[in-house]
Amino acid sequence: MDDLDVLGRKRTWRAKLRGTAVIVGGSMTGLLAARVCADHFEKVVIIEADEGADTSFPASSDKIDAHGNNTFVTRRPRVPQMFEVHLYQPFGLLALRRLISNFDQKFKAAGGRIKPWIFNAWWSGVHLPYPNSTYLGGKGLPRHHNLPKQDLPDTLWISRANFEPFLRREISAASPSITTINGIVTSLASANPGRVDRVLYTTKGEKGIQEMDAALVVDCTGHSQSGVKWLEHLGYGRIPQESYDPAIRSVTVWFHLTPEQMGNLPIPGHLREYESFIFAWEDPSLGGRVLTACKGEGGVVTLGFGGFGMTAAEQPRTPEDLKEFYRTMKTFDGKPMNDWYCDLVDFLSKDGGWSRAHYEEYKLPTSVYTKYHESPNGLPTNFVSLGDAVMRTTHVYGLGVTKGWVGVVTLAGELHRVKDGILPRGFSECVMKSQRIRTSWVWDQTKEAEYAHESTLPVEGESLDLGAGTRELVKVFLGLVPKDEEARARFYYPRLWIYPNSTMLSERIGGMCMQSKS
Repeated sequence: MDDLDVLGRKRTWRAKLRGTAVIVGGSMTGLLAARVCADHFEKVVIIEADEGADTSFPASSDKIDAHGNNTFVTRRPRVPQMFEVHLYQPFGLLALRRLISNFDQKFKAAGGRIKPWIFNAWWSGVHLPYPNSTYLGGKGLPRHHNLPKQDLPDTLWISRANFEPFLRREISAASPSITTINGIVTSLASANPGRVDRVLYTTKGEKGIQEMDAALVVDCTGHSQSGVKWLEHLGYGRIPQESYDPAIRSVTVWFHLTPEQMGNLPIPGHLREYESFIFAWEDPSLGGRVLTACKGEGGVVTLGFGGFGMTAAEQPRTPEDLKEFYRTMKTFDGKPMNDWYCDLVDFLSKDGGWSRAHYEEYKLPTSVYTKYHESPNGLPTNFVSLGDAVMRTTHVYGLGVTKGWVGVVTLAGELHRVKDGILPRGFSECVMKSQRIRTSWVWDQTKEAEYAHESTLPVEGESLDLGAGTRELVKVFLGLVPKDEEARARFYYPRLWIYPNSTMLSERIGGMCMQSKS
């Protein structure tokens, strides 16, 4: 949080760090990393492998998906969940307001919404309501938090299909020193021990390898985690990694509606003001299914569904399949959840709505944590890795993009502390170790939560029993949320990336958990 204050602080031209910052990967994290580097370096170059990197939404009126439907966006093969309405944490809003001038106005003009972080959570039939008042009264928030103390803070609501082109457009306009090359980085080269001197890459339509001098290399290659092989090629050895497979399959169905249809959605009245109509999941003791329904921009409604250990054959493919999926979600009391969701599916599907919708299914890749902070032979002073290029986790908990942005803010803080015209020895280690301190809990908590599912293939040498005691305590804590106002506040606020995780427990809540457990 402290490093948020330095975002957007530009060096004078004379104080700029000499040379070019090369950002490998122009997705969400890469774009913000480029924006930060533009404040510090003479020049910034993004090398992006995907050709489908649009700067507008809708991208085109003639883009057709595999089902023959008009998608209005480019489907980037390297980016899953392109059509999903993402749950971004309020930390991201704080960062973007500092990096893009008049952010709120521009974001809303592009169709985005800035509204409270409310997503109507249901845990095996138990509603987890939001706190009616902030029991914490703002206690513990940094002085610059810029958020109301009596309500859940606002956050960003927008589909990735729209958000990424918006960021690409605004960041390019705000920082003329940033240029983008459509190419693939093949390796790094070094003539000086402990530093990267050049980036080697290929571009579409041109033969041979090209080279570019680099003052800083920022690995934002996402799921491919290319930095591991680059550093191994340079002689740094194999970077330690651990991985496990949560065995999750997921589907997003994207519907385009008219304004009249949007106004007639058959949902409970109090949900109309929400961007997320429902986020429901089964407790691992009962199953592993997850289901969502969200409002998008431009007359879009998305339905998401999937689960742990689910096969492709088990995924709903018709409206009737989806309604059965919802009705058979297991609850603690054995009763089905409210049937309004089935009414929504019928409404969206009528008159050929399902056949016109965009249907996207995918199996989430293996979760991987690349531990650059444990590199046995150190790191090049001018190489850092951010976001999914360091830690790839599942989307279920909505932490992926924000995790990358926390890395960007960490990079900004370290760049701000550089006083000379060149990065000092140990710069990379400082960034990677700070990033570990700020984000490693995401790996630990996500892994331990997903070890509750028998279908998960654990890290080599680990057992699914890892974290069983913590999971049991969390289950007891969740049981308090519907009944106790303090428990509600302590459940929701640590998930905003503003309060620390220690906010979850107090002496009173801890005592209640132990009493309930006994």
